[in-house]
Amino acid sequence: MKVSVTFDTEYNPKHEADDSLCYCNRPRKLHPNINSVSPKWNCKSHTTTFKAKNQQGIFDNGAHYLRCDVLADAKGLKSMLFETWQVKPDPRLIISIIGGTKYFNLTDKLETKFMDALINMAINSDAWLLTNGFNVGIVQYVGQAIHKSKLTNVDKPIVAIGLPEYGCIKNLKQLKNPQKTSLQAASDGSCPTL
Repeated sequence: MKVSVTFDTEYNPKHEADDSLCYCNRPRKLHPNINSVSPKWNCKSHTTTFKAKNQQGIFDNGAHYLRCDVLADAKGLKSMLFETWQVKPDPRLIISIIGGTKYFNLTDKLETKFMDALINMAINSDAWLLTNGFNVGIVQYVGQAIHKSKLTNVDKPIVAIGLPEYGCIKNLKQLKNPQKTSLQAASDGSCPTL
């Protein structure tokens, strides 16, 4: 399946104090147009959309991933989810858990309570879990809960979808060259990424 992919072409510094990274999290030198710096990043004027193939795959743990444009055709995404990947449609509940990028620790008791409650809620309500796909903060605990659920509830899989920004994906080179390396999910294999 060919999908539309957005590529940042205009460099725009992420931080005023350090201009080495663009707003898209790629280094300045990787942008075709590094001489024009606009005061404010804008998706329409700073990106180019193109059709691409091989922007999808499967991690070693069986989780699927897809890189697509933020304005991708909803019918195509629906077809990919339900027909190609055979994700169970019609969740009774969608739980969105978005966390920051800071590490923190929960007490063992609180961590266990959070994970058990999340697993029970997701399984008993046929829920989908939506996250930012990060392996830090509260989302890291979500990934650990899903992994724990895979071990203890084999017959009741949880649908988890990570939606990270492309520039924030860990081990991005592995996604670009899936034939050459063993893929690992950014969330230690616990969340499929669309």
